[in-house]
Formats: sequence, C-alpha cells, structure tokens
Amino acid sequence: MKARAFAALLEELDTKREVTVRRAAVIYGKTFSPSTWKRIKRELAAEGCRLRWNAKTKRFTVIGSWTRSKAPKMDPRKRELLALLRVAVSRLGSPFVEGIGPQLDRWDEQLSELDPSATEQLPPRQPQPRMDKIYFDCLKTAEGAVRNHTILRFKYRRSRDGVESRRAIAPYELFDYTGRIYVWGPEEGAHHPKFFAIDRMTEAASKEGDVFKPDAELRLDNWLKHSFGIYISGDGSTRPAEKRNVLRIVVRFARNRAADVNARRWPAEVKRKNLADGSVEMIFEVDDPREIVAWVLSFGGDAKITAPPEAAEMARHFADAILTDHKWAERVPVDERLLRFDWVAD
Repeated sequence: MKARAFAALLEELDTKREVTVRRAAVIYGKTFSPSTWKRIKRELAAEGCRLRWNAKTKRFTVIGSWTRSKAPKMDPRKRELLALLRVAVSRLGSPFVEGIGPQLDRWDEQLSELDPSATEQLPPRQPQPRMDKIYFDCLKTAEGAVRNHTILRFKYRRSRDGVESRRAIAPYELFDYTGRIYVWGPEEGAHHPKFFAIDRMTEAASKEGDVFKPDAELRLDNWLKHSFGIYISGDGSTRPAEKRNVLRIVVRFARNRAADVNARRWPAEVKRKNLADGSVEMIFEVDDPREIVAWVLSFGGDAKITAPPEAAEMARHFADAILTDHKWAERVPVDERLLRFDWVAD
C-alpha cells in the first residue's frame, strides 16, 4: 500500500509539478505528522524529485526539470524540432496548451542543460532560422506570453536596416511559415496586429501580472483568409470579398505541372478547374499580390497569370528585373558538368 501511494505521489508531481500537504495526505489516505512529511520528502529527493516551498501559493513545487520517466539519452539537436512542436501545440489552444505545454517546457529545460549554448544543430532540410540560445529563450518567452495572455516586451531588429528598437505587443498566436516562426499581435496602442519573427528578437520578457484582455474578434484565420503567405494589406474583416479590396488572380499551370498543383491545397485558393489540354487553372483571392506573383515566377515559365492585368504586369516587372540582373550570363557557354533538371509528368 505504501509503495503504491508513493508511486501515485510521484505521478502527481510529474504531471502537475506541485502538491500541497493536504493533497499528499489524500493520496496516502491518512493525516501526516510533520516528521512523516519530512521523511516522504527525503524519499522523493532520493528519486531525484526535490521540492521547494512556495509561500505565495502555499504549495510545494518541483525543482528543476526532474521527470519520473526514464527516457533514453536525449539528442540536444532535437530542440529545434521541439520548437516547431511548441508552435503546433499553441495553435491547438485549450485544453491542449495547458496539458502539453508544461511537458514541452520540461523537455526544453533538459535539452538546454545538455547544450547550454545551443550550438548542436540538425542539418537543415529546408530554410530555417539560425537557432541559438537567444532564439530559444525568446521563443519560450513568447509562447508563455501567448499562453498566459501577458504583454511581450523585446528588442527587435528592423529588416530594412538592422536597427534595433524596443517593442511591446499583445501576443495572440505563434505562426510557423515555411520553417520560420513568428509571433502575431498588435503593438501597444495599435489596433492592427503584425508579425514579428522570433529570429530577429533579443531580450524578450513577459511579466506574470502584465496581462491583457484578448479581443475575441481578433483572429489570425480571418486576417490570413486573403493572404498567400504572411503579407496582409487588409484589416482582418469578415466582410464578403466583393465588399473588400480583394484582388482575384487567375493562374494557369502547364500540363506537366498540373498533377503536382492539383495534389495540394493552396492558401487563398477559391476555385480550381482542369482544362481540356491537360493544364489546370486556379483562382486565388488576395489583398496583397506580391507573394503569389513571386510563387508563379518560381515555376520557371510553366505558370502564368491570365488575370487581372495589374497582377500580370507585376510579374512582368519582376521578370524584367531578373533578366536585367542576369544579362551578364547571356552568352556564357553551357558547362556540361552542370546538373540539368527537366520537369516531366510521371
């Protein structure tokens, strides 16, 4: 009976990370004397579970990153994958964040102990931030601020010139876009929210009592409804597209790209049609066309914008700039050693 009660107490501390003497007595099914509780705490410490008294909450809390699970040796490089998992859990919302978030914090602490300077990294398989100790600290602070609805204060490097300034936002969500993690929310005193890249933050902090009341009408899904990525020119309104400043862009993809394009769902996609010649036509509704125009150009001539003319003109302007910048290679002989790749239909 005693062994089962002790195991139940360990399980409680592993899950909730805190306990009161009264709760421990309930688990054991009897009232504790001070000497009995001291003995139990010594037994817990022998298992690696050391407790600290919290006078504010009137509870004993677990010190450090102890966990009951005897996991195999951890690879500190996995901290990068844990960062992406933290974002995914954040999107799930309650009750998943409250249930899974503390465990993610414990794993993050264990990995940081193995590699304090965060120098051990997985080989990149797609573009991703240069994650270091500052990055992980800022991400953990931002995720905690989103979870607890507290103001996030940080220093931020501006993209166009690298100048740093102090910022403060009400963080609503974390957002993973092609491997780069952003925190989304309005700055203090502003209504419209913005994206802030975690990898451009330093000195992030969030105080427990510095809370804000979330606006139930402010939802990232609404703001990104007419975005092909993270560019947002609208106001997050839920009004119908015809009553907003939304551009309807028609893109036609060549036959040899149709299967790949058809196989996936695309942001801001509203209609898809397979044509008689094997090509596919897709319609997108965006309030900022820059990202979708750049995406069309990435097909290397196997995709073209057929409407509206202003989006097609933007594509032509981008293409002209690319052509001008690479004019130096106009008459360079083809090197037979170069890898050649042709898109073919399977």
